[in-house]
Amino acid sequence: MHKDIAMELEGGIHGDIVAQQAALETWTREFNRERPHEALGMRVPSDMYVPSSRRYDPSEIEMSYPSDCLRRKVNTVGVIRIHGRSIGISTALSGWDVGLKPTGLSRYSVWFGPLCLGELDWEIESFQAARQNAEGGAPPHTPGFSALTSEAGDETGKKEESAL
Repeated sequence: MHKDIAMELEGGIHGDIVAQQAALETWTREFNRERPHEALGMRVPSDMYVPSSRRYDPSEIEMSYPSDCLRRKVNTVGVIRIHGRSIGISTALSGWDVGLKPTGLSRYSVWFGPLCLGELDWEIESFQAARQNAEGGAPPHTPGFSALTSEAGDETGKKEESAL
């Protein structure tokens, strides 16, 4: 699908964002409802789609962090608050908690479960994303940080700072 979008739409839509969105919506409707796909036995994707019977409940998933980490919730615009300051992390993490592990007087490494996202300096209100490793892979996972848990009542690592 992404290859088809690139071949058929990239560079071919002129106008503002509204015109571009309208063109993408038209393309998506045709792709899903009108254009037969060989991989689907010449049927259209909308004929094959079945909504899941399971409901997504985000409250069932909680991140767990070591006890020496501060825990902060990322707001809807991708910002956390620490020491009375707002620092942008990522809108992709909106609604999720991140762990802040002290690395210096004003610095913290920022963790999303076992993944180090980067480092922030609250004095200069700056977040620097982690760089990929030499092989081009993701930043390192670190022992001591657990992955997702489904224990909604788990209090592990819920060390809070008194002055937000």
